[in-house]
Amino acid sequence: MSFLYRVANRLKNDREDSADLVGETLMLAARGWRRFDGEHLKGWLVKIMTNRHLDDVRRESSRIQPSPLIDETVPDGVDTWKEVSWRLDADRLMECLQTIPEQYRLAVHLCDIESLSYEEAADALEVPIGTIRSRLSRGRNLLRARLNRAT
Repeated sequence: MSFLYRVANRLKNDREDSADLVGETLMLAARGWRRFDGEHLKGWLVKIMTNRHLDDVRRESSRIQPSPLIDETVPDGVDTWKEVSWRLDADRLMECLQTIPEQYRLAVHLCDIESLSYEEAADALEVPIGTIRSRLSRGRNLLRARLNRAT
């Protein structure tokens, strides 16, 4: 379930909107369960979610302010300064990720953050695997460039 919230947050950039999107996705998935072929559940759910999100974007045609979702607690036994450094890097990475175009941001998020295979990501976004590879390469390059400018 946390997988869906992370993807929804990449799409919506707002905790409440993300939670609503996850709920709507699960409701739509339950309604369409008979159409699910049994392969790539994550990809199928992401496809439902992105289609629902695109419906919202078309309807609203406005941008949402980013709000990173990073857990603020530090587990016991973890070097606090390493954890702080990692979180600063993660915050910077997520901020820069939000600045790249959505098609590249989703490819990077699905493949690099959620560890979906190229095939699963391609299925979820309804594009050929070559397109995923291309978007992932361009997205990584844009992200790298933005991270270099941010330092």
